[in-house]
Amino acid sequence: MAGPAAISLVIVDAHQAAGWSGRLILSVVIVIVACTVWQTLRLAAPIGEKMGITGLNIATRIMGLLLVAIGVQMMTSGLAILLPGLA
Repeated sequence: MAGPAAISLVIVDAHQAAGWSGRLILSVVIVIVACTVWQTLRLAAPIGEKMGITGLNIATRIMGLLLVAIGVQMMTSGLAILLPGLA
């Protein structure tokens, strides 16, 4: 669940945290996110049963569409910076 970007962010934030209070806040946020992910994964099976096959297919297609939209946006932003004459 935690990729290289998330791990790098935590390492950088831990080094930039001002004293123990900053590190404590970072630790609390990590625990809150971990609990939220745990609860979401715990409820995945009952939610999947209620959605059914059709609902899961629809949700999968919507998430795929969002992922493609984010990817296209990132590519166009990068190309606009790389090739300012096209923007």
